[in-house]
Amino acid sequence: KMGGTAGYIIIYAVTLAALLSGIFFIRRNKISERNPNARNGFLIMILWCAVVTFTAMVFFPLPRFQVLLIGIYFPVIGFGISETVLFLKRRRETSP
Repeated sequence: KMGGTAGYIIIYAVTLAALLSGIFFIRRNKISERNPNARNGFLIMILWCAVVTFTAMVFFPLPRFQVLLIGIYFPVIGFGISETVLFLKRRRETSP
């Protein structure tokens, strides 16, 4: 019922944008290549997503799947938000 409402769409669109931003900045800054802990964290995140996806496909309806899956993204989402804010600050400071 709530899936088509504007609030739901906006929240998930912002979450998706922050997730993609986090992945972009992690790849651009080569964090996972230089830091084995970051690489292992990415592998754990991918494994968690695969396990939860399989479990949700077999046992749970879609709304529960979203709740289980989105929690693992929070570190990447937070990193994406902070790096985007820093990028915009630096851009504003260098522009005339």
